[in-house]
Amino acid sequence: MIILRKTFFIALLIGLVSVAVAGDLQVADSLGGAFQYDKAITLYKQLVQADSSDAGLLLKLGANLNNYAELQPESDQLKLYEEAYQVLKKSESIDSSNAEIHFQIARTQGRVALYKGIWNSIGLAKEVKREAETALVINPQHDGAMHILGRWHREASNKPQIIRAPLGLGAANKADAVRYLDKAVELRPDYISHHLELGKTYISIDKYPEARNQLFTAILLKVQRPIDERYIEEAKKLLKEIEGKS
Repeated sequence: MIILRKTFFIALLIGLVSVAVAGDLQVADSLGGAFQYDKAITLYKQLVQADSSDAGLLLKLGANLNNYAELQPESDQLKLYEEAYQVLKKSESIDSSNAEIHFQIARTQGRVALYKGIWNSIGLAKEVKREAETALVINPQHDGAMHILGRWHREASNKPQIIRAPLGLGAANKADAVRYLDKAVELRPDYISHHLELGKTYISIDKYPEARNQLFTAILLKVQRPIDERYIEEAKKLLKEIEGKS
């Protein structure tokens, strides 16, 4: 009888712990969905402390670190992106078949490469491309990976191929930049950032009417995330810069 009671109480405790963890996860997910990234990060870290072998949990923590970093002053971003990278690489080591994990790694390293300068971080640039391409192999309809590859081709093709080729960036070209970003727009036409980056790419090849179309679309779309406000302001600024150009 005593053994049965102990077994019952142990089972009850395990059940209560499971319910508590599930409840905390729901709260963390809700906070992230409400753009309260800092509070979500705090909860996710507590959950990861309890179970560091959950690839999905690590992915959520890494993605929220990325989201939070984007909204911070530039001086505070690098540390957050580097933390996100460590978390996401651990997630990838547990589950390498998840397209979103590869996308978030590409996103993190893409930001770090832009922060440090793509020509000062060739290894990062190559990793961004590799991770984004891996995400597309797993999920060919991943608009975020399309977006990253579009930006990669645009940024990496800013120097002559004769300079880029020995560094392993010779494949970059503006045509692919347009192609990938156009596909991202097709997959998620409601995403302001896709239109903004496609507009910037058209500017880089002097296609100003096409650029205006994308930038105006970006301005008119509904804001979905806090970062969208910055994207809209950037689109407005670019429209003024190309005013009168044809």
